[in-house]
Amino acid sequence: MLRLMAYLGRFGAFTSLRVTTNKGALSKGLAAALIMVFAGSTAMAEAVLTPEQWTCVDQYTEHVNAKIKLKVPEKHLPRLFIPDGTPKDTVVIFTHGMFESPYFFKGINSTFQEQGYISLSILLPGHWEGDWSSAKNVSFRDWMKEINTNIKMAQCFGKKIIFAGHSAGGLLSIWAALSHPEITEALMLWAPAVDLRALPSVGMAIGGFLHLNGNIVMGSANLDETPLYSPHASKQIQKLIDYTANKFGGGNMVNVYRKITVPTFLAYAEKDPAIDTDELTRAAHAIAGIKDVMYFPKNTLVHHGNITKFPGDAYQKKTGDYNLKWGTMQIRVVKFLRGFVN
Repeated sequence: MLRLMAYLGRFGAFTSLRVTTNKGALSKGLAAALIMVFAGSTAMAEAVLTPEQWTCVDQYTEHVNAKIKLKVPEKHLPRLFIPDGTPKDTVVIFTHGMFESPYFFKGINSTFQEQGYISLSILLPGHWEGDWSSAKNVSFRDWMKEINTNIKMAQCFGKKIIFAGHSAGGLLSIWAALSHPEITEALMLWAPAVDLRALPSVGMAIGGFLHLNGNIVMGSANLDETPLYSPHASKQIQKLIDYTANKFGGGNMVNVYRKITVPTFLAYAEKDPAIDTDELTRAAHAIAGIKDVMYFPKNTLVHHGNITKFPGDAYQKKTGDYNLKWGTMQIRVVKFLRGFVN
């Protein structure tokens, strides 16, 4: 057996920036900083991995290094979360939404980690790459390919997978679960992009026609806080919706929901400017498997952008930048994992 040792890092008790093992220091460039080991209430964590799982860590490190070659900044790189002790045989794949990255989902992935799961927080193609060119050319099929790459890495760690995601990442999780039912243990969805509201749809159409991007309003793109809001990348969401509806539902998303038979956690907000809430309600009713649905009314101030964020995930840490009901949601997530998964 190999032991992955980690010391507390700048993000608090659930992550590490310094990783050593009894094979010696892990020194493969910046990728070493993106392996997070849960330290609980002590200053040192000890994750027990088999020799086979150590090769999985090597594979993941090479995957992250490939992103580094695309000039993805360190803060936005994929992250591997490893729990203290012996991890469960089920692995989580978490997929972010449009124009975001694993940086914004440290909180929810640490929850998986605290419950004993290895979690792969992935970075979709077309996001935060140095020259931004991929954002203007990316296809939803590139996102599917990235999911499948992460499935292979996840199955190196464990047999079953919990597909989890926010917004476009939630829709990709649905696609992945229905594409790979034999390995799917559960689904966990936050405001999945199953139907876009009129405003973002019209904005994408106008932006594409005029060759304009959202940075006219949001500020110049940089590799720190502001991505390139490409209308081309946004249009891929609608193409992914159509593809998923046609492949699994005969063109009807309700039929897609009815094919979801694994335990499912679904959280969404009434105050969602991006995703049609009525469609999410239809999804909540139609999902066939055991489900836990968490609905945030307007007075909670929860919306599309902050539903999965705890204070450490937000840049400004002002009210509205993160989910003020994070603690309540955390309890529900843990209850779901313990009660319906394993």
